[in-house]
Amino acid sequence: MSRVPSPRRPGLRVSASLSALPGSALVLCLALGAPLTAHASCESTVDEWAARGPQPQCSLTAKFCPADGVVLEVDAPPTRLTVEVRRTGPGFRTVRGVVLSPVAQVADWSKVTPGLQAAFERLCACVERHPEPFPWSAGPPTAGPASGAAPQTPPPAALPWRLLLGLLLSAAALALGRARPSRAALLEALAACVALPLVLAAGWRLLVGSAYFHQNGQGPIWVGYALGPAGGSPYGPGFGELFGVIARAFAQGPDGAIFQAVALLCAFTIAPVAWAAARAAGLGAPARWAVALSVGLLPMLARTAQSESYYAVLCALSFLAAAPLALVPLDRERFRLGPRFVGAVLGAGLIVAQAARVHPIGWTPAALVPLALLARPVSPRATLAYLACAGAGIGLTVGAFSGAAMLEVMNGEMVGRWGALGQRSLLMRGALPAGLAAATALVLALARARPLACALALAAVPAMAATSQVMGAEMPAIFRAYQLLWLAGALGPLLGLRRAAAPLAAAGWLTATALSLGPARTLPTDAAEQRLLIAWRRTLPRPAVVFHLARAGQRVLAVPLFGAQRPFRLDAAQGVPPVPTPGSFYYRASLCDSAEGAALCAALERDWPLKAVQQAELPAVPSKPDLPYLTPTVRVTLYEVTGTNSAAP
Repeated sequence: MSRVPSPRRPGLRVSASLSALPGSALVLCLALGAPLTAHASCESTVDEWAARGPQPQCSLTAKFCPADGVVLEVDAPPTRLTVEVRRTGPGFRTVRGVVLSPVAQVADWSKVTPGLQAAFERLCACVERHPEPFPWSAGPPTAGPASGAAPQTPPPAALPWRLLLGLLLSAAALALGRARPSRAALLEALAACVALPLVLAAGWRLLVGSAYFHQNGQGPIWVGYALGPAGGSPYGPGFGELFGVIARAFAQGPDGAIFQAVALLCAFTIAPVAWAAARAAGLGAPARWAVALSVGLLPMLARTAQSESYYAVLCALSFLAAAPLALVPLDRERFRLGPRFVGAVLGAGLIVAQAARVHPIGWTPAALVPLALLARPVSPRATLAYLACAGAGIGLTVGAFSGAAMLEVMNGEMVGRWGALGQRSLLMRGALPAGLAAATALVLALARARPLACALALAAVPAMAATSQVMGAEMPAIFRAYQLLWLAGALGPLLGLRRAAAPLAAAGWLTATALSLGPARTLPTDAAEQRLLIAWRRTLPRPAVVFHLARAGQRVLAVPLFGAQRPFRLDAAQGVPPVPTPGSFYYRASLCDSAEGAALCAALERDWPLKAVQQAELPAVPSKPDLPYLTPTVRVTLYEVTGTNSAAP
């Protein structure tokens, strides 16, 4: 966008400034829980200021906020006018100390269309007549004495206190009255809970490495949920509560910090919980290690655990919730509602309540967490009583501590995106009927034979997973990742089969590896270019504005730029924008090699004066098979805008 210069000086550059198991997990959460702050939303502050001003003069939208001003868009039918607003320096016009410069590809403002001129005059009238001064404090202050704006104190990041309290209650329930372990048992526990997670984390990195996972290029949006205010996600506030603190601590590269946090969360929960539950169920050392390794070495777990994926996060939280139920001491002959069992149920319920705030796709699998009790060598009637008590207790706890958030999700933006079908899918699409049928069979079987009950429950879990998949099986990687949510529900019935547990776990691992190793190791193009951009952004200045095609039809691509490096999102449906100011950047994304985005990118690269800074070719692997690319390979390039187009009128 070339800014219309002042009569005395050329236009200035526009740039932009985003017991042991629960006990050790609690320590990890508390270590990450130091109170930090984040930048307030500049764009929303300016939009709110405009809404309080005279209309239609103040009908505008803030697009982004460089370090020394704001870039606005004003309606100028049939198009929109972009205007740079600065505190100081030369510009096209100064109104009440506010420097306003229209951004247009013209040398003479008097020759632009009357609509654009009228739009600029309306903006000037807005600034002149507004009862409040322009909200300079909305954006980051300019360094030096010219700033004059005191920095704001943003709200602190929300903490996952439900998870922390659940871990505390679980640790207390497991620690009370527990006998001191033998030296051999302690060494094995250290190997399973410390050495194994470290080995798994290193192995995952060697197998697939870290990368965004979300389909259709939307992974960085979830990092934005962690950076943004509480409640920013339409799927619930849980992701921001879990990772908001660490994301804000590494605000210039929050995705790498989240990838590492998810990897540690998964490594120190999933396989260790499987080992500990197998030990509590009475399995021998070879069998319990076979179960733990069968879970920890799943290829799709390795892929999602090194990303922003909520599938891995929900899988880890489900195992954490199952841990107190699988480990708390129980009376083998009759049901006893003691304080330790109550604490375990409340702890599990609070952890499930935290998981329910991340994404509704995990609600149905989380309902199977009480099945962890099937791993315990308890009489059938006592098991029924423990299951009923745990199910009711966890349900009531989730309703009390996260029910309001869940209702808000069900009645909020998600319904607008998925419609009534999405609502029914989350609650009904085969999962609830299958669950009720499985529960009935479980009750009948428990009254007669425990192994049969475990076998029926174990068979019901994959059946429920297959019938409740909201996303559909058209994306193999997403379909396999969704199955991770059901692992915790299958753990108890599997361990309840005793001698058959290890062979079945090994067979399940072999099957899962055969089906998911390929999808886990093959990065789709959008994830590959996002990984590339993480490396390329180190070469960008701060602040920097990067223009890129973000939407083309049903295709979406979010770029991993945060903090002072700000993306400017283009839509193929809106046509070619004016030439940006020199010093801006343009990223030629994979969407440019799609049928919907090719024309816009070709026109833009023809009209804008660009110099290639970074370039690469990537295999054309769509994350959604119904949205293919035009060519076998796609070219992605990072350009710097070198100047205004000399061919412009």
